[in-house]
Amino acid sequence: MARVPTGTLARPSLERPLQGPTLSFRLADEVAVLRAEAGYRSHGRAARTLAKYAEARVVLEAMRAGTRFAPNGPSERLMLQCLEGRVRIHLPDFHRVEVEAGGLCTLDRYMAIEVEALADAACLLTVAWPPAA
Repeated sequence: MARVPTGTLARPSLERPLQGPTLSFRLADEVAVLRAEAGYRSHGRAARTLAKYAEARVVLEAMRAGTRFAPNGPSERLMLQCLEGRVRIHLPDFHRVEVEAGGLCTLDRYMAIEVEALADAACLLTVAWPPAA
């Protein structure tokens, strides 16, 4: 783990590698860490980037029931795996998809969405975009 100079604000994602040939995580432990963060306690949501590559990113989200966030841009593909709880994905044209613990939803590009926690939830998001031209 990288050392952080005294007096600086440390972001956990900056204290460990975000890319490499192999990264592994105990997701239950990572969710517990997110739920202990000040952002989760005060705003009901916390996230941590687990892996970051040129064309993809893996992000862990912990959300309290009732919180919402918009995880992607128009040119990104998104895979959302619900680890705990239940979420509702708000799609264009007022369509909705609900995903509960153990479920997976994939979304193609140009599907700008918003995710709403229907119960306290933890989700693993994989965001992928086309290679730079």
